[in-house]
Amino acid sequence: MNFSRILGLALLAVSFTIISVPAKADDPESNPIIKPLPVPESKKTEASAPEPAAASAPKKVEISNVPAECAGVSNADRQNLCIAKSAVNNEKKFGYENKDHRNYYCSIIKDRDLQTYCYAVVGKKLSSCDLIVDPGVEKECKASF
Repeated sequence: MNFSRILGLALLAVSFTIISVPAKADDPESNPIIKPLPVPESKKTEASAPEPAAASAPKKVEISNVPAECAGVSNADRQNLCIAKSAVNNEKKFGYENKDHRNYYCSIIKDRDLQTYCYAVVGKKLSSCDLIVDPGVEKECKASF
């Protein structure tokens, strides 16, 4: 055999031997990938068990800019409808606070009839009131125009 072939086979055998020898998992110096991350001092204390959730009704989300006439409404869908029906405050000419968010409040109403009523009022479309199934809500929608 030729010298270059013998050298190639020797290098191949050595490389397989190096690859097949596993590094010790306990030794972080031989395998830096397995090195554990340091734990912050605040996390080292034992965490207390989470308290069980109360079986009461879900809390109502407080919105800071709710109009006064809508603050007393307890039903979330009715409150969102009230906010959407309220007039837009145009005191500021530019910025986020001047934008019309009434469509957003209509989109988060879960009751289908109230949502249709909301979109009819916001979009000023009396014909949308005819799509409401509940006769009481339909009558209320048509009275808004």
